[in-house]
Amino acid sequence: MNPVKIITDSTCDLSLETLKKLDIDFLPLNVIIGGVTYRDCVDITPEKLFKLVEEHDELPKTSAISPAKCYETFKYYIDLGFDVIFMGLDSKISSTYQSAVSASQEFDGRVHVIDSVNLSSAIGLQLLKMAHFRDEGLSADQIVEKMKEITPKVQCSFALKTMNYLYKGGRCSGLTFFIGRILHLHPIIRMEEGTLKVHKTPRGKTIKVLDIMIREFKEAYDANNVDLGTVMITHACTPEYADYIYGKLSEFMDPKHIMVTVAGCVISSHCGPGCIGILYIEK
Repeated sequence: MNPVKIITDSTCDLSLETLKKLDIDFLPLNVIIGGVTYRDCVDITPEKLFKLVEEHDELPKTSAISPAKCYETFKYYIDLGFDVIFMGLDSKISSTYQSAVSASQEFDGRVHVIDSVNLSSAIGLQLLKMAHFRDEGLSADQIVEKMKEITPKVQCSFALKTMNYLYKGGRCSGLTFFIGRILHLHPIIRMEEGTLKVHKTPRGKTIKVLDIMIREFKEAYDANNVDLGTVMITHACTPEYADYIYGKLSEFMDPKHIMVTVAGCVISSHCGPGCIGILYIEK
């Protein structure tokens, strides 16, 4: 049985230190702003990204990983004797998935591409599971089978502080944007079957929105429906919101099961500063 190499893309929103510790390689998507192309998590940080947005008064564009880059990376590990598993951004959101599938066809079944059906650290949660299975000695085929059960159980919910990025990116109408600003709406978005859907549109202060997310998570927790391997809190340059949620969750669950991560530039490009989510796997 060949050893297993897990590869992801930069939208998993796990820190580079965590990926290194888990022995997971990653491929960066690109972020384009001001006529310059940056590699996500390599050449640019979210803090720098948001400053550039203000300077250029434009929304960043993002581009997927090419089939050629996927092929090059897969071949490197195949030549070293590994079987490869790749999981990146949801197939309905990015063409990176199709690039990986296309490249995988050159390796006679030794490269497995799994659709995360998700984004951000909801991918990260699945990578943690895969790394655990790999370290237990499971083969690539066995890990893929395990993930068929786990992937549909991943829950991803996040709130937006501003609708500016959705509006500038053409993801909401001018009327929706105007009404949202007047009524101080902060939509809560969920991933459902690989599609972003508005879950709720509470109005008022951001803390109120965070409390709704916390309450909904606690309901799942109290119903014994939360896999306590890891619960993620992921934010876009708003550590104060992450601290608030962390404190509230720590009142009823062991904080050692909570991981706080920062959204990378690709996710931040679409959600804007102040975006924050609670992500977990159902039992």
